[in-house]
Amino acid sequence: MASGAGVQTSDVGDVKFQPGRFQYSFNGVTATLSMDGSTASLDVKNNSGADLGDPGMYVIDGDGKRFEGTVDTAAPVPNGESATFQVAFPDQVTPETIGLAVLLFGGSNYGNMSPVPVA
Repeated sequence: MASGAGVQTSDVGDVKFQPGRFQYSFNGVTATLSMDGSTASLDVKNNSGADLGDPGMYVIDGDGKRFEGTVDTAAPVPNGESATFQVAFPDQVTPETIGLAVLLFGGSNYGNMSPVPVA
């Protein structure tokens, strides 16, 4: 590969993101969080080769405060299955206030969810 190949050499401008939409994809686990006010839908697909524990969520706002999400009817997601969960956050959490969204399974931190760019 030539030196500098694949390196962006010009400004592509501002990247716009869909407020309240976050995604996660790693090791066969994919998840999408879609906010509507202080509630959200969490869609999970598990192709990891192992069962996942109950899902959980927390967010960090722009001021660095952590807010726990409450997952309604949380349940394990077996390997090869998909599930949708409803998540409720405190009223001060809105699509515009989230700085970081973190996905949990079985109480373990699976990682940060990425904001979804506007297509």
